[in-house]
Amino acid sequence: MSSGLKVDYNILDKSISNLKEISVQMYGDEIKKIILELDGQFSNSKSATTDALKAKMTEYEKVNRALIKIAANAVSVLEMAKIIYENEDMSMKNSVTNN
Repeated sequence: MSSGLKVDYNILDKSISNLKEISVQMYGDEIKKIILELDGQFSNSKSATTDALKAKMTEYEKVNRALIKIAANAVSVLEMAKIIYENEDMSMKNSVTNN
C-alpha cells in the first residue's frame, strides 16, 4: 500500500484457509455424535445427571455457534483486506509502469 506496508499474501491466504477449516471443524460432527450417543443413554431417565448433561449440550451448542460466527467473520475481514491490498498493489504497479 502507499504507506509502505508489505503484505505477505502467502500468510494471508494460509490464515484464511486455516480459519475456513477451523470453522468447518468447529461444527463438531464428532462431538455432536458423541453427545447424541450419550443423550441416547440418558434420555429415558430423569435425573440430575441427565439434566446436567442436557444443560451442557445446550451450552456447548451456544458456544459452538458463536465460535463458528467469529471464524466466518474473521474470514470475511481477511478476504476483504486481501482484496484491498491487491487493488492497492495493482494501482501502485500501474502508477510505476505509467511513469
